Amino acid sequence: ANRPLRKHLLPLKVMAECLELQLSEMELLLSMYPGEDEIKFDDHLALDTIRRYCNQQQKSASEDGEVLPSLAFTLTTKCCSEDGECPVQLQCRFSKAYPLQEAAEVHLSSGMF
Repeated sequence: ANRPLRKHLLPLKVMAECLELQLSEMELLLSMYPGEDEIKFDDHLALDTIRRYCNQQQKSASEDGEVLPSLAFTLTTKCCSEDGECPVQLQCRFSKAYPLQEAAEVHLSSGMF
């Protein structure tokens, strides 16, 4: 008999821990790349939404994490080569299970390669 596919649900405690780690990672990246054009979020409200969720989770585990956005951003920097500086873009997307159960989705683009 065919069973219906069930969506894999991440335990709330694990997701909350993943989101806390993501916030720490973003704070580090934002301190390393403080320029206005260096890190751009796909959803400019995502970081604040996740931060509020994590603060609320410390008080009560009643909110549903399924409605939260994923963190997705583009980091733009320059790489030095023999021909001078070349812009490099790193596009990242963190699932709610990153970094404890899934890897980040990462795409690198540059005029160098």
